[in-house]
Amino acid sequence: MKRASERGLTFVTVLIVLGIAAGIYWFVVFGTVYWDNREVKALLAQAANIAYQNKDDRLVRINLERALDNEFGMDVVDAQGKPARRSRLEFEPDDLKLERTQSPPMMRIDLRYARTITLPGFGSQRRLYFDDHVEQDLSVVKW
Repeated sequence: MKRASERGLTFVTVLIVLGIAAGIYWFVVFGTVYWDNREVKALLAQAANIAYQNKDDRLVRINLERALDNEFGMDVVDAQGKPARRSRLEFEPDDLKLERTQSPPMMRIDLRYARTITLPGFGSQRRLYFDDHVEQDLSVVKW
């Protein structure tokens, strides 16, 4: 009988190596998208905190859209060769909802967006959808 060091490459070793390679591939392709989702949630929470001081939801929305554009916007060249600004987050204005309730005083922000990624090695594209939700209590702090 051969010792373990003399057996060479086994089926289990191949499976482990393939599993590690698949994990690295997933992390490279999808890791940044899920990390960006954490950033989106942080920006939504920040906008909900701003709503505590700012009673105008229109201004809160403008500030949030500006923050999302600063964080996820990129400069591209359109078909006519003109510079343009495009966001990596794909959403319509109706996909961003701000709702303020009076009793109890709360601010709810919902954002539904998509991200399109290209799978390296396969050349195909995949579209990922995210639904982010943030609630902030707007009641007056009592010391």
